[in-house]
Amino acid sequence: MPAGSPPAKALLSALLAACLAVFAAQTRAETAAESEDRTTGPECPSALIRHLSPPVVRRTCKKAQKTFERTVLVEGACRYVFRPEESEEEADTAKLPFVEIRETSQPEPPSRPEDTFYSWRKVGKAYVTYKANTARAQPWFDTATTLWLADETTVVTVTVATALCTRAEADRLAKALR
Repeated sequence: MPAGSPPAKALLSALLAACLAVFAAQTRAETAAESEDRTTGPECPSALIRHLSPPVVRRTCKKAQKTFERTVLVEGACRYVFRPEESEEEADTAKLPFVEIRETSQPEPPSRPEDTFYSWRKVGKAYVTYKANTARAQPWFDTATTLWLADETTVVTVTVATALCTRAEADRLAKALR
């Protein structure tokens, strides 16, 4: 069968269509796995998730890519919980690496963070902690990076465990914060 003959073209077209179908199915499966958010208890409201979604955290933080466990609503904050890389066993949620998003409404939010325990620097539209100013704040600073963003009526704070995201990765999360 010559390469330009109608049966060869039909066979080539069918082969190409089959390859595209397999590729599309694989892409859909990867996208579904990436966007899958397991929850326990009440679901996190979309108003919180829109600020920083689990897929953004997984793409940005190297350790978070394969360790996402679930989203949990904790005292009005949305917490993305990750399992430690070295442990497959079930652990206490309070001890697992996490990213926590909290939104507070304020009639006139400040233009920058007013927390004097830390030094802040601007990354994109958000502010990020980069140094503890007191000895009492140092242990918290060593375990988490805080991101802060305000608009006309709300302040969004995101706490990112350093066991999950490096400071450089937290800076990239700050740029993605909405």
